[in-house]
Amino acid sequence: MFAIDTNILVYAHNADSHFNEKMSSFLERIMNDRDENGELSVAIPVQVLVEFINVITRQNIGKPVALSAAIDIVQDYLAH
Repeated sequence: MFAIDTNILVYAHNADSHFNEKMSSFLERIMNDRDENGELSVAIPVQVLVEFINVITRQNIGKPVALSAAIDIVQDYLAH
């Protein structure tokens, strides 16, 4: 099992990022990848989810995400 870093989440959800497409594809793949027991092989630590909300909603990034939308994104990850 491995853990996802905050930067990967931010790149995947920041449309202005040069890494957006690559990280979106990467997350899509690993969040749907299961081991031989049907378990996810990836974890997203709570600290990373909190950092993601903090960063993705900042006004100093190209297109900040609304807080409510960021919370929805996090809830989607928690539902996996």
